[in-house]
Amino acid sequence: MPWICTPPVGKRLQIMPNLKSLVLQDCHAVTTFSDFPTFPNLEELKIRDTVFQKFEIVEEMKSLKRLDLSRTSIRELPSSAIRYLTNLEQLTLKACEKLKHVACNIFELQHLQLLDIWHCYKLVTFPTKSEFSTESAPLQDTHYAPLFVNLEFCDNLVEIADIPREIYRLDTFLCPRLKRILKLTDSLEGKDSRMIPRMSLLGRNQLASEVVKMKKSLLDNSDSTALFFLFFSCRQLKYQVIFDMTDIPEWFTCRMDVNNRGHQVCNFKIDFPGNFQWEDKGLVVPYAIRCYNKAAE
Repeated sequence: MPWICTPPVGKRLQIMPNLKSLVLQDCHAVTTFSDFPTFPNLEELKIRDTVFQKFEIVEEMKSLKRLDLSRTSIRELPSSAIRYLTNLEQLTLKACEKLKHVACNIFELQHLQLLDIWHCYKLVTFPTKSEFSTESAPLQDTHYAPLFVNLEFCDNLVEIADIPREIYRLDTFLCPRLKRILKLTDSLEGKDSRMIPRMSLLGRNQLASEVVKMKKSLLDNSDSTALFFLFFSCRQLKYQVIFDMTDIPEWFTCRMDVNNRGHQVCNFKIDFPGNFQWEDKGLVVPYAIRCYNKAAE
């Protein structure tokens, strides 16, 4: 139901038990929305490209699975609202330019699979330390869906704080002020042997500089070296990391050959420093190399 622009929405609607999807887009008169009792079986709600400022829920929305508040004027996603989204699977907050706070209890939503907070440039710390529930069962005692967190283009993001739940993928592409990812720091210091299975650290940020201060016995002080050797400190069996290798360091060499079957193969070599500490280090294939030949296209 797109293009509904008469506020408040609930005044002109009766209870609609069969409505599954509701879209409010470019409805600049809608600044708040709390009419959920009108749509008891709603599975998808999109409120986008509006001056929408406040998201209120006064009772549990058991049917809601997908919530999209992209390009709105929302400043926070409060814990009081999050706790009613018990079956939410996808939360999208793209380009919410005023968003500053996402309450930590977002990770209590055990069915949540996607948390997309792309281009929210006022977000400094994620998640926000607030009223994280202590009354619910411990997170490790409940089965939680695999979670993908996207924080790309969050220009002022400085810290990714403690996340009380395992996530399988984290993207921080072009977060130039990012200095700290607590899970990485704990792994480097030996406090936590678990690693996020898939991470994208592409784009310049300040994370590598902080790693250089902590990590010793490096071949050089380049960002790529610091990040690369960070992941050799992890004891996890398998993980994938993507980070910027625009400036290829001298200790890394790569050669493209053709094998006896006529297939192109890539051989790479890594020179470790003589004083490199091998304790608790695993065998790691750092990344795949994909080459594009524009002349052949």
